[in-house]
Formats: sequence, C-alpha cells, structure tokens
Amino acid sequence: IAAGLYPPPPDLAVAAKLYTAAELFWVVKHGIKMTGMPAWADHGDDELWAIVGFLQKLPGLSEEDYGKLIMAAMAHGGHRPPASGAEPGGAPPAGQGVTPGKDEHRQ
Repeated sequence: IAAGLYPPPPDLAVAAKLYTAAELFWVVKHGIKMTGMPAWADHGDDELWAIVGFLQKLPGLSEEDYGKLIMAAMAHGGHRPPASGAEPGGAPPAGQGVTPGKDEHRQ
C-alpha cells in the first residue's frame, strides 16, 4: 500500500527523531490530512503515548528486538501487554519516551 501513496510515507525511524514527544503525540492522535497518516483519536491517551515511546525507540531497535516485540504482541492476542509505570493522565513514565534517542540512522 505504501508504494502507492503520494506523497510517499517517510521512514519512521528517521522522521520520529525530527519531532518532540508532544508533536509525535499530536500527529498520532490527529493524523495528517491528505497523507497516509490516519487519526487515531479513538485510542486512549495511554495507548498513544505508548506509540510515541515506540517511535522514539525505533531508530535504535534491532531487527531481532523488533521481532521479539512482534512475538510478545502476538502472545497477547495482537495487542501490546498492559502498560506498567504509566503516570496519571496518559503521560509516559518520568524520564521515558520524552526525548528522541541517539543520533542513529537506519540505512
């Protein structure tokens, strides 16, 4: 599907490093009109913050670690395991998922 989109979708591992956590949250929640990025406003804020955290870890995630995440999600019926340590209001735990990681790029 992505090959047929115009403009083409960006590499999330690169694009996520260009935005703050708050900006990523807004994009995931509201989407971007006229692109392949849908709004996920029907998801709870805790789920959206989990997505932001994933996007921020994506640049440094190995294929093996990504595979482990997929297997863990499949073990939970295709859904992520329950969040642990989330703070009230849907914010990520203090010091987690707030700033982009190392300046690494996937080739």
